Amino acid sequence: MAEGEEGGWSLPAVVSDTVAAVPEGWRPKVTKFLAHLIGTKMPSLANEVADHIDTTAGRSLIRHELAKAAAAKAIQSPELVDRTLQRLCGDLLESQQNIEAIAAIAAEEIVADPTAPSDEDVSGDWRKKFTSYVGDISDPDMQRVWAKILAGEFRQPGSFSFRTLRIVSEIGPDVAETFAEISKLRFADNAVFVDGEEWNSGPKFMQLKLLEDWGLIHETAGQRSRPSTNSDGKYFIFGKNRAAVIFAESGPEQLQIPIVGYTSAGIELLSLLPPHDENSVLAAIANFIKSNVPSARVGIIGDGFVDAQNGGVHPPFTFLWGDEAALIPPPHSGAERSTSR
Repeated sequence: MAEGEEGGWSLPAVVSDTVAAVPEGWRPKVTKFLAHLIGTKMPSLANEVADHIDTTAGRSLIRHELAKAAAAKAIQSPELVDRTLQRLCGDLLESQQNIEAIAAIAAEEIVADPTAPSDEDVSGDWRKKFTSYVGDISDPDMQRVWAKILAGEFRQPGSFSFRTLRIVSEIGPDVAETFAEISKLRFADNAVFVDGEEWNSGPKFMQLKLLEDWGLIHETAGQRSRPSTNSDGKYFIFGKNRAAVIFAESGPEQLQIPIVGYTSAGIELLSLLPPHDENSVLAAIANFIKSNVPSARVGIIGDGFVDAQNGGVHPPFTFLWGDEAALIPPPHSGAERSTSR
């Protein structure tokens, strides 16, 4: 199968074979989107355009002028013209191969997520900016990154800004790996917990400095914190999908949790990462609070279980330390669960 056609658009076989697995209801949208990116159209459409140009004599005029200019240059330096054509053809072919490889991986990403895309189309300006960057991307790991960006933008146009595209175009696999490694310590998808001297010097500090230099985080360790307020003998920590509560009879009104924050580009790129173990991050923050509040008798963690109105905590939850008998105050088992942020 040389190429596949869908809804008036054609795709290379390596892409169309994957797109065939997309749900039928929005398969034409995927096909049109990737065909625009790759630059393929139905031959009949190309012939219609060519016929129209011929009827207006525009095609002949353009061909004549280009040939005349090329001939003049070739007479002066035929070897230079030959080398130029060889280089241009080689570069364009390699660029097209990279674009099509990324489109094929993006098709796999789209198929893997059955969520229907937005009704909104990706803008032509965004598509042109994207292809201007990815033609030079031959590293397989970075092609995967760009494919995830393409699939994410297809599902929800506006997910990735031009600034984010520029940053990704300049980073290498080492920066991408560092970003993924540091982001395992994120919570609430906008901050990284960075307690400990190892963040103020040495390898971890240099990792943060690298991400700061590339515009993915705001600052290195020791420059920003997030308060956790003592509310009726409880400190709350909220992640994206989980929450932790530390019960303490006494303690400072606020504790400053050491963090580094993501830039807007960093937050956009977080969507490309796989889910992480938020429990371990919340547990580490809870232990940080425990070490600073001697009266912290119980620490628990669960999935959005805090009921601020009734001052209670409701199962299911896991004890980090302490037990149910030591809860202050005991949970109100009959109240409805609600989430407070």
